[in-house]
Amino acid sequence: MKLKKTKKYDDIINLEHHVSKKHPHMDIKNRAAQFAPFAALTGHEEAIDDTAKSHLDELERLEQGVKLDGVDYYDGDFDD
Repeated sequence: MKLKKTKKYDDIINLEHHVSKKHPHMDIKNRAAQFAPFAALTGHEEAIDDTAKSHLDELERLEQGVKLDGVDYYDGDFDD
């Protein structure tokens, strides 16, 4: 892919960065906080971990041939 040379922004490329007179400059700590994990997802990772643990526990019971919900699951031995 060949890039085309453009002069589209030549009139503004070297202008100074705008500094608002109305809003003070945000410090780096507060700017970084904007990109922290979204607060609505607090507890989401713990919920995923709990679900994973539940599935792993169920898998272990299945591997041992334990009855779950009234159903016999394969225990690895066909001779029963």
